[in-house]
Amino acid sequence: PPTTATPNSCAAIASVEIYIKKGMRSCICTDIRKDGLLQGPSIALYQSLMNQFPSLHLIASGGVGSLADIEALDAIGCYAVIVGKAIYEQKISLEQLKKYHYAH
Repeated sequence: PPTTATPNSCAAIASVEIYIKKGMRSCICTDIRKDGLLQGPSIALYQSLMNQFPSLHLIASGGVGSLADIEALDAIGCYAVIVGKAIYEQKISLEQLKKYHYAH
């Protein structure tokens, strides 16, 4: 689906583009405004990055609070997801995550 460019996505795209040209193939992107809040990741930001750089192994981080968040990130092509507090707070179980283990 189309997304609207935001200042955050524009800055992220510009930064990633510099390093893609230098050979970067993987990157962790954390939206620090969402980190630790368990209120959902920045889907639009990550979608913008995936649209611009479809071969990038994007590792999304920040805001993941449910299995639905992980499924949404998987659906837009994120290579991996960092899940921390959601496990600690028992919002997501390790058992639920097994289906994603070694998926790539």
